[in-house]
Amino acid sequence: IGELVNWTKVDGRLQSQVMVSGENKGIRHSFLITEDKFSANNDKRIVNNKKYYYIAIAYAYNNFKPYNNQDATKLDGQKEPYLASRKVGGGGSIEPVVAIPHMTNSEQNGTLVQSSYGMSPEIIRLEGTTTLLKHLCTKPTTDR
Repeated sequence: IGELVNWTKVDGRLQSQVMVSGENKGIRHSFLITEDKFSANNDKRIVNNKKYYYIAIAYAYNNFKPYNNQDATKLDGQKEPYLASRKVGGGGSIEPVVAIPHMTNSEQNGTLVQSSYGMSPEIIRLEGTTTLLKHLCTKPTTDR
């Protein structure tokens, strides 16, 4: 879903409001954040040791018939295809997640991670399914 628009009444008139503007690439499990979009400064880089708050909201989508205020055959369409969740899976309230970027050199006894965001080893499955208790083959190291 690339864009979801709800039509709501404002002062007795229906007005469109974009509720979702996305990439239409499915669910992502990881995000690389490099800019502070709410910074009042010209420098939008993330600041070390500053708290940043994030929330992911699940939503329902139903567009059984698209609404179009310019087409008389579509005036009975779905005016609100987007419905935001108010609860988490267990029924509790949605809580923000706090992330604090910082230098990691002093952690893990000074261990430096020799990788960057998004890197992972290439794994070859020889046959069937496996658990961590069975043997695992990896491809030889290659430069990326």
